[in-house]
Amino acid sequence: MEEIKTVEVIIAGQVIKLRAAEGEEYLHKLARYTDKKILEIENAKGGAYMRSQEKTILIALNIADDYFKEKAQSDHAKKEAASLDKRFETEQAKLLQENQQLLKTIEELTTELGELKKSTADKLAAEKTRLAKELEDTRTELSEELARARKELDDYIEAFDKGKIKSIR
Repeated sequence: MEEIKTVEVIIAGQVIKLRAAEGEEYLHKLARYTDKKILEIENAKGGAYMRSQEKTILIALNIADDYFKEKAQSDHAKKEAASLDKRFETEQAKLLQENQQLLKTIEELTTELGELKKSTADKLAAEKTRLAKELEDTRTELSEELARARKELDDYIEAFDKGKIKSIR
């Protein structure tokens, strides 16, 4: 429970004791505001000639006018804040949806990349195997051709040594 405090303030040149739970500075602020409104009416044209009741009514109307203007601004600010909140929520929902779609796209692309890597690796392995077989086949053909050429040369040398072939000089 808040402590009730008594604070002395000056309004329209009179010392007034106020009892309230609000802080002393707040009560002084209220007194200054009220004093300002009283001075506005008294300093207005014809204010000095008004009866006390008329002044009181005008002061109350001025304070009520300030209150309703501030309330209208506050209500407008609350509506704008609510509108901004709704817009924020809508934008946030859109961004979350876009984020989910991007994550799905990333996942799909990652899967596709993995498949491409595997496919490329498989193709490279198949090409390597094909080239290795082609190289082996070429070696075998060349070895066989070399063996035939050596045999021919050996046969030629043997025939030469036996005199079957005469020297061309």
